[in-house]
Amino acid sequence: MFQDKTQEWKESPACEKLKTILSCSAKNHEINKIFAFALGTMSYQRFNEDGSLHTSTGWSSALQHALLVTIIEWLKEKDLQEKVSCYSQDPAYTEVDKKILDGEGIEVIDDPRGWLEVDEHSIVLSIAPNVPVKEIITDIARPAVILWGRVKFCDGLDQGYTDPDSPRIRAMMEGYDLHEFGPDKDMFYDLVLYIRKSVAAPTASNGRFT
Repeated sequence: MFQDKTQEWKESPACEKLKTILSCSAKNHEINKIFAFALGTMSYQRFNEDGSLHTSTGWSSALQHALLVTIIEWLKEKDLQEKVSCYSQDPAYTEVDKKILDGEGIEVIDDPRGWLEVDEHSIVLSIAPNVPVKEIITDIARPAVILWGRVKFCDGLDQGYTDPDSPRIRAMMEGYDLHEFGPDKDMFYDLVLYIRKSVAAPTASNGRFT
């Protein structure tokens, strides 16, 4: 299923447009690692009444991880490297997920390692998470490239949303250019690409970004 969804994604116009935008607009950024947060499990497991293990598939998560693989391939080509550092953090991962991701060169890490290692030389990917990824990233770094749900510049917070757009997040995104690459909104939850305007990242004041 993962291979099928990967092929489906690679053949989509959105995939080609994403790679083109990255190559044109992020080429001057020094990027050395990729972090994905809360992409979900591709393999839902539960025990049946008879004690046997039942496994079902998560196709949306598979597509999200296929997108992550595309970013890895782009960075390899950009820097002419055989391997790039890519990490994914989600407590829902099963052993099946870990095996699949290991085969793609993606290291599964535990909370809070991902948060501690994100910096200005990172790419961050997060799609409809059930944790406030945007708020946490805003506190700790200004990554070179971010792919996450469109930041909405309107008053108030959506209290029913686990990753709302606060005023601090909106202020941070003023330092980024937004790029549309046209993924299916039902598939990727209005995902857009943000690339930091400055090659040199702003530094934190008193250990905290303002």
